Amino acid sequence: MINLKRLKDIREDNDLSQKEMAEILNEKRSTYSLWEIGNNIIPIKKLSEFADYFNVSIDYVLSLTNDKGNIIKGFDHKKIGENIKHIRIKNNLTQEALGKMLDITQAGVASSLYGLLKQSDRQHISKYFKISDKLLKQILKNLTSIRNICAHNERLFCFRDKYTINFKIIDKYYKSKDNTTNLYMLINTLKLILEKKEYKEMISLINKEIKILKSKLHSINIEDILKIMGYPNV
Repeated sequence: MINLKRLKDIREDNDLSQKEMAEILNEKRSTYSLWEIGNNIIPIKKLSEFADYFNVSIDYVLSLTNDKGNIIKGFDHKKIGENIKHIRIKNNLTQEALGKMLDITQAGVASSLYGLLKQSDRQHISKYFKISDKLLKQILKNLTSIRNICAHNERLFCFRDKYTINFKIIDKYYKSKDNTTNLYMLINTLKLILEKKEYKEMISLINKEIKILKSKLHSINIEDILKIMGYPNV
């Protein structure tokens, strides 16, 4: 079990406020505060920056040791990605199996590993899907956000994400009012990375769920929900 209590202890020992610490890590105070109380997991890159700033080891920050030594400065995306892959393969685990162990989806694992790859490797993967590296990264990040919403029983149809997807490749006339990614955009963008059969099956399941929902609604129209999801002309 990862213990993030020392984030707060180390910060307070150095007379820093949450706002000051967030500024050092180039994050919002609200984002940092959720890391401290354990509601969200601090990204490993930010964890590395935190440890480097106070000149302690990541293991010490995570309360895995009381030794502040064994400090390895910097953050090597490629090395971390290779180590994760090596450990997964050594233990005969698929990405899906590893995701279940870590309580994240396969898309979440893929998103994490994809972000750890060096740019040339990411470009090679995105070339396979015939889309840009940036767009593939945007899609994976949004899928991870979708998983987090579902895990916390929040209203999925209200989904909005700051990782804006370049939707022009799908529909050059479509406009997102608040310049964020909505559920409609993400659903349609998935046709770029799914097989045709898989995409059709997904759309069929979504339409089926919409039909079921429509039959159960009383205080609101299904068209209002579809508008919130981002569907045009409903």
